[in-house]
Amino acid sequence: EGIQAGQHVSTITKEGVTMNVIHLSPEQVETRAVETPHYLKTLLNVKPLKREGMLTVTASTQGNPLVLANLLSTTNVSEITSKPGEGYVSGTVSGKNFVFSTRPGNSYRFGDIETDALAITWLDDRYFVAMATSFRNGTLLWSADKPVTFEYSEDGFKYYCSTACSMVMGFDKRPVSVALNGKAIKTFTYDQNGKTIRVAVPGGEGTIVIQ
Repeated sequence: EGIQAGQHVSTITKEGVTMNVIHLSPEQVETRAVETPHYLKTLLNVKPLKREGMLTVTASTQGNPLVLANLLSTTNVSEITSKPGEGYVSGTVSGKNFVFSTRPGNSYRFGDIETDALAITWLDDRYFVAMATSFRNGTLLWSADKPVTFEYSEDGFKYYCSTACSMVMGFDKRPVSVALNGKAIKTFTYDQNGKTIRVAVPGGEGTIVIQ
């Protein structure tokens, strides 16, 4: 119910727990449940033995990078839509929006959003953006020199990056203060012509608040 034609659904049951695997990309896939051999430690210590296996998914990429996107759930999921676009797949899950790239590293446009993010999802008051170096919509202009994962809302800009990087964010006027993890940053720069702030941040997690 609520699952579009063309979306392939696999079901895995183990120890009484059922997991539904809904394949969103590629559109045409072949799935198989494959039995796998036991580890020696299992053979020596587990009695009686239980069959073990894995779910394999194969698809033809036609010379393009393989981007495999699955929705995993331990409950029945309904109201799922997905639609391929130019360099992305967009859709909804129980009313929640999502978009993911099918050409990693390349920019794509969805509505008023332009980004190279691996995946994004959003509500009315916040965006969650995974592994991006650029993101632009009606309320946010942002870029970085390294891939960053972040959540943007009125509470601030929460981010994660594996190494130190430099971020540029749009802001209409020179801010009164810029804080990183509650501590004021004195080294930020403001471009009056471009209306942007440049902030250098260390690797790891952090929260930027601009006022």
